[in-house]
Amino acid sequence: NIFYLKNSIQFNIIYSLLTKYFDSMTQLSEYLYISTPHLYRQMPEIKRFLAGFKIDIIFTEAKKKTNFVGSPKHLKTFYYFFYWAILQWRELTRDRMAFRRIFAIKKIQRNISTRIYRSLSHPL
Repeated sequence: NIFYLKNSIQFNIIYSLLTKYFDSMTQLSEYLYISTPHLYRQMPEIKRFLAGFKIDIIFTEAKKKTNFVGSPKHLKTFYYFFYWAILQWRELTRDRMAFRRIFAIKKIQRNISTRIYRSLSHPL
């Protein structure tokens, strides 16, 4: 369910940094309604994740488009994979729900078939 993804603090930090520019971590923590110490505890793991894309996060008062620093190629690659992962999460959720519906229908069909078989094999 996309609900779990949207409620992930690390997802919200990255998504906020993708969609808005922040001068400081304090400003980001206020935007997310979390404490600044909690944000500081989350950042090392996020930075390790972003290091795989050769991207870093900076906070400065110089107004830029993004808090992410890296080559345009690495930034575009990260954006692509980040949004693709969201789409895949949604598709996976839909597939699971479809599977559950099919499984429920098969279970109902099996129960009906069993009842019909029993009624035919044991006449009153």
